[in-house]
Amino acid sequence: MKAPFLLRNYAKSRLKNKAILHINPTKITHYADVPFYQDREMVRKKYGKTLGNFLLHTFYIHHSSFAPLGDWDTMKYPVEELKTYSYLKDLWSCKDDFKQSLWYQEALNTLMKKGYYQHKKTKVTSLQALDALFQNSLLMLLSSMKIKGYLPHLNHENPRVIITREGELLKSRKGRHRFCAAKIVETPEIIVEIDNIHPLFLEKIDGGFSRQKLENLKNALSYIEVKYH
Repeated sequence: MKAPFLLRNYAKSRLKNKAILHINPTKITHYADVPFYQDREMVRKKYGKTLGNFLLHTFYIHHSSFAPLGDWDTMKYPVEELKTYSYLKDLWSCKDDFKQSLWYQEALNTLMKKGYYQHKKTKVTSLQALDALFQNSLLMLLSSMKIKGYLPHLNHENPRVIITREGELLKSRKGRHRFCAAKIVETPEIIVEIDNIHPLFLEKIDGGFSRQKLENLKNALSYIEVKYH
């Protein structure tokens, strides 16, 4: 089949608010990387880690197709196998003494060996800063999600999902910490944004990005939202 090549941002502009879904995170059971990230090790090996990551990120933001061909949707695995999920789940079980958690112990070991521990853009170089990271950021994420539910923030993008050829929602790269936290504490509803749709799903529903095909796609996304709510 011939897949419609539409840049992600343009496709989302056609879908408007239909690219945003309100779902129950416990109903998403599997994870898969967005298509071209599945080749990231090959890209990093060819160009080096720093340049490779830059190229991957640039292509992802500006030049990737919303509905790429391939078997990327079959390369999935349970969310529970994500390192982020296992770390957060164990941390939540140790919420009364976070220093007993596996994540904290590994972070502490890294800090002792290297003199620093890096979490995303946060670099801690002291035991006090490490404790603050876990108590005021990581545990706070879980506690807030449990008490207040999912709160969209202006400085955070919504967690991303992709849609398989069968119409299954899979968690993908962005927003893994917030998604996993919501799933662990069983937050009833979060907001997610669609990053990719498999073209075989579009073919199945006679969907596309203009006229009646666009309406068919919007209707299918509304059905998926209800199914996963």
